[in-house]
Amino acid sequence: MLTSADYAPAQTLFTAADYAAALQAFQRLSARAPLETQPLAGLALCYFALGKKPHARRLWKIVTSRDDRYLLPRFWRVDLAWPPAMQTTAAQVNALVV
Repeated sequence: MLTSADYAPAQTLFTAADYAAALQAFQRLSARAPLETQPLAGLALCYFALGKKPHARRLWKIVTSRDDRYLLPRFWRVDLAWPPAMQTTAAQVNALVV
């Protein structure tokens, strides 16, 4: 199981708007823990930020089908402790699905 420290570099890259590097970081996390949902959610946010909305939507549907808490902003903020940039993007990706 990945820890918040594992996610910190990818989240920092996302916050710095280095979406391509963040995408690579989330891909590495997903490869390390293929059954975890949070790396897929990060990938969805990166794809959205890179303008690849169909990819983002498809991944977000997978994420929310595995864990419907990803539909809730409070979950992003409190449980996942996502930085504001990720929360804002998650709300936009969420709007594609709901």
